[in-house]
Amino acid sequence: IENSHLRYWGRRTYGLFLKGIGLSLEEALEFWRAAFSLSCDRHTWEKKYAYNIRHNYGKAGKCADYSPYNCKKITASVTKGPNEYHTCPYKDCDSQRLREMMKADGIGDQYIENILRMKAGASYTKACQTHFLAKHDNMISKVDLDGIGQHPNGILKEAGYIMSGAATDVQRNRNFPQKIEF
Repeated sequence: IENSHLRYWGRRTYGLFLKGIGLSLEEALEFWRAAFSLSCDRHTWEKKYAYNIRHNYGKAGKCADYSPYNCKKITASVTKGPNEYHTCPYKDCDSQRLREMMKADGIGDQYIENILRMKAGASYTKACQTHFLAKHDNMISKVDLDGIGQHPNGILKEAGYIMSGAATDVQRNRNFPQKIEF
């Protein structure tokens, strides 16, 4: 959240993601209040932002229980505008910015070039899966790729299993190569 500001679709997408990973309404309100504390006072924050957070949780408006957006919705229907940061990096980041992000994440050059080719060919799911596999190469046999590139919450779930050491062997997606050849 840059300069304590995030546009509507960014707040919506990120807010639903946080809801999907288990943040309660109270935790979400506290998180967003802290995130925007530099840009507005409490009264303004309540007026401008709190309603939408409660709405995401089905506690305001039509009281619908919204689910986090999956990758298909993020890449297909949510258009990125100026100063918006809520979309798929494989779709909306320019190649140089994506390259910098992957280098900062410790991804090797051969993987980066392959991912950039996938991006150029609009193969965003495979680009995401390849990045994930490159990042977690030592755990390849313990990763379920079904959620990778399909849902941001699936990516976090699999990364959490790996990071916690709780990963167990699972059947891998047979449509994706065991090792990526260059």
